[in-house]
Amino acid sequence: MKQSRIEGRNVQKERRRAEAERRLAINRKLSPIKNKLSELEARIEELEKREAELSSQLADPEIYANHKKSGPLLMEYNEVRRKLEELLGRWEYQHKLLEETKRQLGGD
Repeated sequence: MKQSRIEGRNVQKERRRAEAERRLAINRKLSPIKNKLSELEARIEELEKREAELSSQLADPEIYANHKKSGPLLMEYNEVRRKLEELLGRWEYQHKLLEETKRQLGGD
């Protein structure tokens, strides 16, 4: 009886260890993708704020009428929009990669 209890505990320990190793392996695969998504989200947020600032400035009729002021602002605005589109595309790719990796690994 005592021997079977010890064996039962060993089996439970082995299951817990195997589950911990599985979670660790899943985390090793998902962490780099999650980190990349976080970096992209932070950069997107920065660019969205700058886009809003530029849009607000360009909405001012006095600034828009002054080509010396509005020209550089328009160029920057267009560059910010281009970069945002690029980053959003990269974010979508990373998000799909994360979901597919989760599905393959059976992780959350």
